[in-house]
Amino acid sequence: PSFIPFLSQVDNLLSELDREASRQEAQRQRQQRKRAFRARFDVNENKEAYQIDGEVPGFEQEHISIEVTDEHTLKVAGNTEQQTEAAPAADAQTTTAEVEDKMDGPKEPKGKEPVTETAVQKQPQPEVPAQQSPQPENREWLSERVHGSFERTFRFPERIDATNVRASLKNGVLNVVVPKAQAPEVRRIVIQ
Repeated sequence: PSFIPFLSQVDNLLSELDREASRQEAQRQRQQRKRAFRARFDVNENKEAYQIDGEVPGFEQEHISIEVTDEHTLKVAGNTEQQTEAAPAADAQTTTAEVEDKMDGPKEPKGKEPVTETAVQKQPQPEVPAQQSPQPENREWLSERVHGSFERTFRFPERIDATNVRASLKNGVLNVVVPKAQAPEVRRIVIQ
């Protein structure tokens, strides 16, 4: 009888620990979803063309598609192939960017990412007798790289020259040059 209040407090404490563990797991899952890949692009204009530069780290050239969908629109899409089964696949991020005549909008401040330390710890493995199946060759200890796909559509205020669009990919930076189409010449037709 004298231990009943103590056991009740222990039970409450254990329940509180379970709730906290559930909360932390939910927070970890939310952070995992926030890590979905988003390709970031800069668009600049000069007299002859638009210059599109995008950060697409981890994307191979054969997994990036660039299409001119109409005389004002360019679509850039890509996907990474997941190398391991354990890494979560990110949902495709689809956005449209309207490229205006004046592109002097506010810029996001560029800050440094906080320095973090990650300790890799060996996960406890159940003991298996030596006669059973051997250890797998590769075990995943940490997975922070994000795999997924993206699609961006750029709509330009002027007609673009679809036949002369050029693209290159170097060190995870995609560079696309989209020339402006020549203005149609006014031609006088002679009546015969």
